[in-house]
Amino acid sequence: MIRQTENPIEMSDNISVDNIPVAQEEQGGGAEEDEAAPLSQEAGKVINHASGVNKEFRIPEDEEFRISSSENEKSSIYAGFRKNLKKYRMLIISVVVITFFIVVDKYSLPLLVSSNNSSHTSNGTKNTNDSNIYSDEFGANKFNGAGHTGIALSGLKLLQYFDTNLDSISTKELNSKKSKNQKEDLTSKTNFVSSYYYDLFMSFLISSQNALSFEENKKTLVEILTRDVTPLNYVHSHNDYWRTLPVFDALMHGVNSIEADIWLNNSYVKNVSDDIDTDDESSNHKTMLAVGHNKDYLDPIHRNLENLYINPLQILLDEVNQMREKTTEKLNGLFHTDTGMPTILYIDFKQPELSETVYDILVNEYLGTPDFQKYLTYKDQETNQIVFNPLIIILTGDYPRYQDYKKYAEFVFLDLDIVELVQNNSQTATEIPPAIVVSTSLKKLLNHCQSEKNGNEKSVPLEIESFVEHHLVSLNEQELQCMTDSIGFVNALGLKTRIWGVPQYPVYLRNSYWKQLLIDMKSDYLNVDDLDGVLSF
Repeated sequence: MIRQTENPIEMSDNISVDNIPVAQEEQGGGAEEDEAAPLSQEAGKVINHASGVNKEFRIPEDEEFRISSSENEKSSIYAGFRKNLKKYRMLIISVVVITFFIVVDKYSLPLLVSSNNSSHTSNGTKNTNDSNIYSDEFGANKFNGAGHTGIALSGLKLLQYFDTNLDSISTKELNSKKSKNQKEDLTSKTNFVSSYYYDLFMSFLISSQNALSFEENKKTLVEILTRDVTPLNYVHSHNDYWRTLPVFDALMHGVNSIEADIWLNNSYVKNVSDDIDTDDESSNHKTMLAVGHNKDYLDPIHRNLENLYINPLQILLDEVNQMREKTTEKLNGLFHTDTGMPTILYIDFKQPELSETVYDILVNEYLGTPDFQKYLTYKDQETNQIVFNPLIIILTGDYPRYQDYKKYAEFVFLDLDIVELVQNNSQTATEIPPAIVVSTSLKKLLNHCQSEKNGNEKSVPLEIESFVEHHLVSLNEQELQCMTDSIGFVNALGLKTRIWGVPQYPVYLRNSYWKQLLIDMKSDYLNVDDLDGVLSF
């Protein structure tokens, strides 16, 4: 029976029913095709209003089902895609942006590296013996015999680049054989100094076997380390030897005051009068003074004063002053942006019973050698004036207290106590031992001020812990005034000051003390463990 629709489809005059193909049933049709057949037949019925005759035709069932299913599927997929795209477009955009920056971070920095693919000797011939610091992950010769001029980074950016690409740095440099004509560099002199990380950084700095050949086109290590660094001449790197990169970490932060705690090697403690056995690796010259905080954890073979401080400092200064050795010009210091700024090296004596022995070894075997002494600030005995050079050596801790100041070498200065200077009421610098920067602890200075407040009567010593409990914001006005007066007193003697023992936690309280010390009391140096924190406080 023919079913008429409410809106019948009118057939065009040029369409003949006879021309419409009749679907042929396929053999072996499935159940799905059988169920679809009635629907197809119903859909195939039309009314020809022009002739008034009901005519029925059939669209091929399999073709109709295929077309209908395909169109519905496409329409569904397209609609779903648009819906999901709209729903997750912010997520997709975020993923694309993050991916972009990851790619840029990974591959753009190496583009800053020199494009030279081969190094040349001073006479212009190609040097084929250079070994690369970087593996082929970033391409060959990214940091090659062109020296350490290739990468356009310095300071903390340089350190961040090194840390980011640490896995890419080749270990071949540490194990490569030195050429016969190679000059001593940081790696060959230190030879596994502090840690694998430290040694890789040294190798990273020198970049090739001829890194210190002083060619005109080469940048100095000082420039690489500090070119874009602003010197912080008010910060002392407390326990500098504890850092992953002693000396270098401070320089890249802009800090010009560092510290090494020294101990006499046990090999010499047993009998300090014996001759040194240079054939014994644990008893040679370079291991005489070990560097560390705790006697039980010393490693004099690798972590000693010569490896961690004397050699690196001398090599940096030799390089930056190579062209000035035979001139009367002032020697350059360790900061590229302020070549006249001296760097302070505190030597902290840890053995009071051996202080004089350690002092003699320090002065005669380390500081007093001609190649190193020329960089040291000294006090002219004739004029009684201080002649400043790139390094200032200050003895602190349990150093020997000589009554005759002339027993001290002219190139060493003493870390005198601020409170003792105030209490002794010293009038002139000539009345005190040679000094440039003096210090005291916050606890001792506060106890002094408490005593002053009580009319110099004996009072219960103030512990720093109890002080923190009652000073949750800052120092009060009376304490500030007393401490300011004490600092001003020693400043009038021509001395700079450093206050140590400031609580490190909570951070907001530490930062409050730092600001009061620098701004209100006008102290010259902060005693800092957190170098990153002092950059932003």
